[in-house]
Amino acid sequence: MRTVIGTSMYKQKVLADDIISIIMILSFIVLVFFLRVILVVIVYPLFALLIYGILKIRSGIMERDFDDNMKILTILWGMFLLLFGLLMFYIILTEPTVGLTIIIDLIGFPILLVGIAGIVKGIIIKEYKSNFRIMNIVIGLFTIIYLGFTFVLAESAFLFFFYSLIGVLFLNMMIRSAMYLSDFGLSIKNLKNLKYIFQIINDYSDFEIMQEIEFSRLKQKH
Repeated sequence: MRTVIGTSMYKQKVLADDIISIIMILSFIVLVFFLRVILVVIVYPLFALLIYGILKIRSGIMERDFDDNMKILTILWGMFLLLFGLLMFYIILTEPTVGLTIIIDLIGFPILLVGIAGIVKGIIIKEYKSNFRIMNIVIGLFTIIYLGFTFVLAESAFLFFFYSLIGVLFLNMMIRSAMYLSDFGLSIKNLKNLKYIFQIINDYSDFEIMQEIEFSRLKQKH
């Protein structure tokens, strides 16, 4: 288990994140200006609002520096954002002008980016264990190929592709989580370790994460 992030790994992570950011921006431009999927301008910020609401709820539950009043207010604010986002999603996606294909496209493109991100990280960040890198690349390629079929055949079997996309996203998330956790000597087989994923993707320092891991181990011993 490492204790601090190496300079080489840090540079590789920054490079991978920069490439993924460029791909995201270009994809957004293609969707809005070339494919004319104008709903993207509304739906994806709403999705970000949902994620922000979830993170606020988590912060209210987990943050040790908050007093009870601050925790309650943070949780309530997170719940409001979450419910507001879900309501807006429902209103937008149940409009008669929004077809099934558009719904699949809106769900599918972010998942496509998740697959591409897995490939980029698997190729560029060489400090991760090779088996996890290979798995991320393979799952990423599978995601891209599967999304290709989904975009073409979405209308013929909407419910199948809708639920299968959720499954593909879950698969990507689990494989990526396994790779991130392995960097701290942790296994995804212990589902309790998933709580560290929020810290890893939110750029907590290695020292903070290691502290949290050691604190959890001490609690288990007592």
